[in-house]
Amino acid sequence: MGNRLKKRSGILSKLFFLLLFSRTLFAWSDYDHQAMVAPALQQIVGKTGLGEPCAIQSLAPFLKKLTPFRPGISSPKGDSPAGFARFIDVNTKIPIGKLSTEESIGRSIKPIDILRLHAIDPDDGRDQRLRSHFYREQVWFGAGTGVSSQAFRHIEKPPFNPFRFDTTFGFPFWRLGQATDRVQLYFDLALLARSMGEEYWGWRFLAASFHYLQDLHQPFHATQISPEIASRGLRLYFQWGRAEHFSPIGTIAHLMSNLHHFFEEYVGELSRKGLFNEPLKGTDTDHFVTPFQYATVIRDRSNRLAAKTIHVTAALARPVLFTPYKFPEEHDEARNFLATDSVTFDKDREELMGIVRESFGNAGIAMRTLVFAYQREPKEQDSEKLLKRIERYR
Repeated sequence: MGNRLKKRSGILSKLFFLLLFSRTLFAWSDYDHQAMVAPALQQIVGKTGLGEPCAIQSLAPFLKKLTPFRPGISSPKGDSPAGFARFIDVNTKIPIGKLSTEESIGRSIKPIDILRLHAIDPDDGRDQRLRSHFYREQVWFGAGTGVSSQAFRHIEKPPFNPFRFDTTFGFPFWRLGQATDRVQLYFDLALLARSMGEEYWGWRFLAASFHYLQDLHQPFHATQISPEIASRGLRLYFQWGRAEHFSPIGTIAHLMSNLHHFFEEYVGELSRKGLFNEPLKGTDTDHFVTPFQYATVIRDRSNRLAAKTIHVTAALARPVLFTPYKFPEEHDEARNFLATDSVTFDKDREELMGIVRESFGNAGIAMRTLVFAYQREPKEQDSEKLLKRIERYR
């Protein structure tokens, strides 16, 4: 009997996340991932070498240098990235060595521009359709194909803490997600590339590390669901969910998904107007030990904002988002879903803007902290030691 109950509980938990994360998930838009970089780093360019150009290189020379350490990483010529993709555990069909449209081999580029152009790289599909992770973590985040299959790499839930029930509740009770691991992995790849004389790829890999740090600053990406939304979703199930053939879990998941996407689209619209550039600016940094530990601090800091973020997002949303209506994934006018006739609209909007400004401000500090940490590391590194650490975090 106990085994049957445990099995049913596990199935129910996984079904919950299959529904909750079954839609496209990005923490910030591609625009935000790139647009955050310049304002955050502009004031430290002179102190960090971010303005000193380096030559743009293909990935092949770096792969060739890795071959003596890990023969399976590339072909002897270093021209096949599939082995390297397997080594860092990403989709082998994605051209991870692809240059941006603003780059060409042999030309020079400033590191700050490398970081700006390539902060979006991890959203290129490399974290999607990774079958080896399906039963370990990916299944908890939904479908095994498409964009939703990358959620386990870009979202991370802290372990359950009874003293922070409203933000850490969820299944399973332990840490779920790999965003903090990827911050560390790409930071180590950056050190490895630089130590082998591949300066351009050092900055490219640091840009990828940036990406996951940026993801962790989005409160919806550092939690699963708040008790408030679970309770409201259950009430909606009895109001319309049953009639629309939603399950109780499906109703809750639908509500959370609508709010999540409404938040992201609305913030994206405001960000494109430059409303959050100012909080990104500065020269201040955080205490730093290791990339993994620092990313964990960022995750937990963002998690503490999650319940309030979800609450105020719900307060700003028009009633239609609490019906069977599905918020459009590519909607570019989220303002049309604002409950502007609410008597508390101005107060709620300002509260949300305060949360977002805080999140963007923390993201700016985090990017500066990572750059300074990277620059403090010796340029000569033990390649074998770094490779073993990469294998640990992949």
